[in-house]
Amino acid sequence: MPRPRGRKRAAAAEEEEDAATRGRGKLVKASPRPETETEYFPEKRNLWENIDKIKEFNWNFENLEAQ
Repeated sequence: MPRPRGRKRAAAAEEEEDAATRGRGKLVKASPRPETETEYFPEKRNLWENIDKIKEFNWNFENLEAQ
């Protein structure tokens, strides 16, 4: 003799049936972002001076090369 279905299973089955008959929900479009102008800040560092300092150093990578 089969046992009667429990309340949880019956409730879950009803929810599935309701969801199937309801269909998809409506899609809501997001509001467009307001266009803001990009803010640029003046460079405080002198990058060219730093590059010149790096080039002045005598780099030697012989110890890193495979023999």
